[in-house]
Amino acid sequence: NRMSFTRCKFRNTYNEMLPRGPWAGVDIEPYSSVDDVTFTDCDFSGNSGVGFKGYILRASEGSNWLFENCHSWGNASFDIEFAAGKSSSYRNILINNSVFDKALAIQGYGKSRVDLKFSNCTIGNPTFNRSAVIVRTIGAGSRIQFIDCSMLSARTDKWAAPLDLADVDGTDLLVVGGVIKNYSPSPAICVLTKANVVDCTIRFSGALIEGGGTGITCKGASDYYIAGGTIVSGCTDYGIRASSSRYSARPNVYLGDSIIRDCGIGVYAHGAGDPNVQVNGSQFIDCTTDTVGVTRSSQ
Repeated sequence: NRMSFTRCKFRNTYNEMLPRGPWAGVDIEPYSSVDDVTFTDCDFSGNSGVGFKGYILRASEGSNWLFENCHSWGNASFDIEFAAGKSSSYRNILINNSVFDKALAIQGYGKSRVDLKFSNCTIGNPTFNRSAVIVRTIGAGSRIQFIDCSMLSARTDKWAAPLDLADVDGTDLLVVGGVIKNYSPSPAICVLTKANVVDCTIRFSGALIEGGGTGITCKGASDYYIAGGTIVSGCTDYGIRASSSRYSARPNVYLGDSIIRDCGIGVYAHGAGDPNVQVNGSQFIDCTTDTVGVTRSSQ
């Protein structure tokens, strides 16, 4: 508890005596709670594992962690990873003004609860060939915020994206300002929600979501709000795609006070589950088709 690191370099880890790693620049894996951890002006680079890894175990909690002006790059695995075991959690984790050149992972095991905020961070880069931000298996009461952040990738595989979510339950995800951009051609996606995104509230306000085949995919029994001057631009297939099937509950999508421009289809709703899509007070500019399958629209 109460650990502080300033202007430290965590580099080039490898130990032949530990053939299974973890080889992280920093690896915090406590069996009890860890509070008040600060990294300021630190460098995590060239490591044979994760640049920084936190793994909270056995019903413990990591709380009040701060990363300020840090840089993680050139690592073999994720640049930064927050993992939590069953019944464990993160609370009040703040990452400010930091750069992660490769990827960020937020992962739970057994629907763990996390509370993280990223502010003025850059995650990924235009040549990165996989998902930049990966969120997996977190549970009720979780909150993740990206404020004025850039999430960038260039993978051509449609199952990777700058922001990639799956198996997420009862989470509040907020993206305010910033850029989510996929530099790859179709069919890549900027915001990709996969299986089992349930009872979540996903909000975009004032963000620029750009490039690739699709801007935002909306799946699962969750609420999606695209508002506050958000711009979805330059997507060759769909600006926003809402889908459901007879096997999955429908998403609720609310689009208002936003701009959809230079996309194939602006908003596309389809599937046997009949997605609920409402479009109010938004602009469609230079789209091939504004909406398909949207029954409640007053743009």
